[in-house]
This record gives sequence, C-alpha cells and structure tokens, in this order.
Amino acid sequence: MLNKTFTFISFALLSSQAFAVENGTPIDWSQHDNAVRFDSQQTGRQGLCSGTIIAGRYVLTAAHCLLEEELDSFTTAVEKNHSSASYVVHDNYFEDESFSSEDAGLVITSTLIDYHAIQFFNIQEHHKGDAITVMGFGGTIDTLNATSLTFSHYHWADNFSMYADVVNIDSHTTTGDSGSAWTINNEIVAVHNGSIFNSSTNERPTYGTDIRALQDFLTSNIDGWHYPTLADANGRTTITVQSLHQGSVIDSAYTEGDVTLLTNESTCITKGTISPFEQCTYVIESNGDEGKLFLSDSESVHINKPEENAGGGNSGGGDSGGSLGFWGVLLLAIASLRRKR
Repeated sequence: MLNKTFTFISFALLSSQAFAVENGTPIDWSQHDNAVRFDSQQTGRQGLCSGTIIAGRYVLTAAHCLLEEELDSFTTAVEKNHSSASYVVHDNYFEDESFSSEDAGLVITSTLIDYHAIQFFNIQEHHKGDAITVMGFGGTIDTLNATSLTFSHYHWADNFSMYADVVNIDSHTTTGDSGSAWTINNEIVAVHNGSIFNSSTNERPTYGTDIRALQDFLTSNIDGWHYPTLADANGRTTITVQSLHQGSVIDSAYTEGDVTLLTNESTCITKGTISPFEQCTYVIESNGDEGKLFLSDSESVHINKPEENAGGGNSGGGDSGGSLGFWGVLLLAIASLRRKR
C-alpha cells in the first residue's frame, strides 16, 4: 500500500517495509505533527500509507489506502493511535490499477486531534518547474522523510490529475507514501497517489490528485474551519485559519480562560464574510496560562494546553484505540509473526 503503480503488483509486495525513501531528507515529526502514519492494528504492521490532519478531526489521504482491509488506524506524532474505520472517499473514485479517477479520501474522527502544525490549501493553477515537497513515511516506521519534485503538467483530459518530475532520480516516493500532501511553499496542492519508473528513459513520473478538483469534496464533507487545534501563546499571538465552509461565513468566535480576542486586529472579524478557501486571522492575547479560542461551538484551538504526564495513560477521546507506543507495537508485530509461523 501503497505508492500506486500503473502495473499490477501484489498487495504483499507493495506493502513490504523493506523499501524506504532513498536519499530522502529526514524530518522531525514533532515539528510536523499534522502528518500521520497509517497502520494495521490487526497485523502490527506500520507505515502502510501517509496522511495529513486538516480541520481539527479529519485526515486527508488517498482513497486507495482507505479501501485496503489491512489498514485500520492512524498514528500521530505523539504515538497516539486512532481508528480509521469512519471514512469517506471521493464519489468519482474507482480502482482500476491506474490513475484515472479522483484518488482522495477523508478519515473522520469523533473528537478533535491534537496538533500544532498546519498546511493550508492552495487552489491556484501551477506552472512547470514549481518546486514541490512531499513528506511521507515511505515504508519506514518512525521516520518522516521528504523528497523534492518539480511540477510537470496537468493531464490533457483528466483535469483532476497533476504530474511531477523527481529532482534526483535516486530520491523518490515509494511504498507507504500514498496519501501524503504535495506542498508548494508549505501549502497543499495535491494528494499523492503514486509513481512509476521508466527504465528506458531513467525517469520516474509521479502523480497526484489536484486540490482544485477536490474543493467540493472537502467543503461538502467538512463545512467548517481548517485550523490548528493547539497553539502556544504568551503575549500577543496570531492564529491563521482557512474556511472550508460550503459557502461564505461570518465570524462567531469566542474565548474562555486566559485568552483575550483582539477583535479590531482579527481579519476573520474585520473582513465581514469569508469565502471558501479564504484565509483569515485571529489575534489573541494570553498571559501564558490555559484557555481556548472557539471558532464555533464544536471547533476550538486549545491555548497553552498542559503537557500530559509521562505514563499517565490514554487521555484521548472515544475514537482513540489507545496509545501503544513503540515497544507495544513491536511486541504486537512479533506476536503476529509468531502466529503466522
């Protein structure tokens, strides 16, 4: 699972963790905690696909990942495991072993996921040579890796598909990178679907689903704000959000605890109405104590959230499968291998 290719390869081979991003750049997962790794609690295997947390309680990934029976959960940077049982895939998606439909889906959790990092959506047209970064788990377990691409072209007929070229033929996406975000200037422009190596030309065309083609899919299923659920503040701090509402929206924010909203400096308020995919800001003040900025009754940014005690157990919501941690998963994997023998 799943750096999808045009030619059929068995699932067992595609899922092999012997493969990793060659010459990729290791990334500090804790600094990019909106990235998630898809795993299997059934088999103990990890790094089956990659995804990106958006809008508080959604994970954007590839549709073909979500339809694989083995994949059943995702893990965050703090080693917290969540079920991926509740999901939706794009209405046009179908599996035909090639890139011929909108290969994107959303995992939906019942409670907010904790994360600081955020990447907003870019729905502009892109140009040949634009620098693209892809960060995924590439068949590894604990290491998030990045590789560089350059935008090549849009498909001549299928306007949802975009293609990119590798910068270094030895550094490329691979098994487990499906579902990763393609970013330009740290903004999401596509969902990674796969690549194929052409030995005759020594090239590796890489392909993804354009965010421009996913606008209705995102707004109809989310109809809310895209925002970080955690922020640290001691003094004046600006929090940027993006509207993923189905139509224009007006501010309804309020605060509790040690958070003061500076209304005259917050563009989400001063702009009046915010259009879908438009970004705006909330400016707050805090003395460094705990509080919350509520974007709506169900969407909130936790300000200065206290760190959980080590060994304090699972403090997650109802959708969490509990935090296994590295050694717990390792033991599960060993047990699974023994059963298979």
